[in-house]
Amino acid sequence: MLNDLEEKKKQLEELDKKLTAESAKLETLLKVKEEAEASEREAKDKYDQMIKELKEKHANEVMIEKSEEAFKEIDSDSSGGVSFEELIACTSIDGPNQCGVSETEVKECLITTSVIQ
Repeated sequence: MLNDLEEKKKQLEELDKKLTAESAKLETLLKVKEEAEASEREAKDKYDQMIKELKEKHANEVMIEKSEEAFKEIDSDSSGGVSFEELIACTSIDGPNQCGVSETEVKECLITTSVIQ
């Protein structure tokens, strides 16, 4: 019985050594995994930021393009500026009414946008 007990004790010690070794391997592998995931997160964050900036840039370019088109439409004499008469004549800024813009509407618009006082 003593032999059996000693044999079991040796087996337990061997298993304990294997467990310690495997735990060390597991810890090493977990560190490697965490480092790889950190690199992946960093790359993904950079990619997401780049995509966000590209979308914002595109939206700004579209807005500038539409603004330029609207200006060209209002600037009927291609003078590079918009006269009071051109604003009044422009129906594209009249909204859903499409009846033309009155002098009062132009003045109100200019006052609310602080163009004239």
